[in-house]
Amino acid sequence: MTTSEAESRIGRLLDAIELAKNDEREEALIILRELIREDSNFEDAWLWMSVVVDSLDQSSVCLDNVLRVNPGNAAAAGA
Repeated sequence: MTTSEAESRIGRLLDAIELAKNDEREEALIILRELIREDSNFEDAWLWMSVVVDSLDQSSVCLDNVLRVNPGNAAAAGA
């Protein structure tokens, strides 16, 4: 991955986080799904996806994926 690709990914993640914080969950979901489709090991995208999905079951799946990527993630392990 090039530096500009990584910067673009981080920029889109930050956009999704801002949308989530503004309770614009559907818009955040679109961006997060794209990021995860591009890289299924994008830990932070999975973590934020767990915040904006509609159900506890979906959130649990997202947190399981965070732990799959990083078993030591304290935020996911404690949820």
